[in-house]
Amino acid sequence: MQAGDAAGAANKWQEALTAYEQAAALQDTRAVQAKIAAAKKHLLEGSAEEKTKAEYNRLMQAGDAAGAANKWQEALTAYEQAAALQDTRAVQAKIAAAKKHLLEASANEKAHHEYMRFMKAGSAAAAAEKWQQALTAYTQAAGIENTAEAQAGIANAKAKLAEASANTGAHKQYLEALAAAKAATAAKDWPTAIAAWKKVQGIENTREAQDGLAKAINGAYAQSMTEAKAAVRAKQWQTALDAFTAANNFKPTDEAKAGIAAMKKKLGQ
Repeated sequence: MQAGDAAGAANKWQEALTAYEQAAALQDTRAVQAKIAAAKKHLLEGSAEEKTKAEYNRLMQAGDAAGAANKWQEALTAYEQAAALQDTRAVQAKIAAAKKHLLEASANEKAHHEYMRFMKAGSAAAAAEKWQQALTAYTQAAGIENTAEAQAGIANAKAKLAEASANTGAHKQYLEALAAAKAATAAKDWPTAIAAWKKVQGIENTREAQDGLAKAINGAYAQSMTEAKAAVRAKQWQTALDAFTAANNFKPTDEAKAGIAAMKKKLGQ
């Protein structure tokens, strides 16, 4: 009995049970049976505690493995199951860390969703050539996730806006010059019209500008030739020479050159 009591005091319950059972074989008293029952109870409790501790350790390891793989919901579940077995400071710290990671992941997911929304809006605006809207959307996207795609969208939108601004200014100048050229043409002010059409061409060399210049040149030539022939009929040789020379300057022709030669002969040149 004393050996059993000593083993029990040292939490060596298997040794204690063996000693008590040996004592019972010699003298089966109520006292020894009580000792045997107590030893068996301790053994059962020890076995349950050992199993609980083993399960706790397994769940902690499972949580750590899930956390290492960024599977924080799985990790949290494992840690909470471990806490239900043994609510230690260590497991509570693990639970807090897992919850923090889940909150961060949720925030990141929301931010990425917002980033994608702005990127889609930028792409749609760019497809519709609404470059200011595209620039705004891409800039908002870059404020969330400063990716290469967002920066490329910003650069492209800025380039398109600059191009549109330049084109708008140039087109305005073109329209103003075009109006002046048409007015001079309508007034048959051919030298002014020629200069105006050349200005239009310098801004934007359109078919309209080319046709307008040709018309002005032909008008100036015809007018000068008419003046030259009138001067010939009036025997105003110098005036005729000047008019033929002007016509040839507007549009060199054999007729104009012949008129120049004839007038020079008349003038004795």
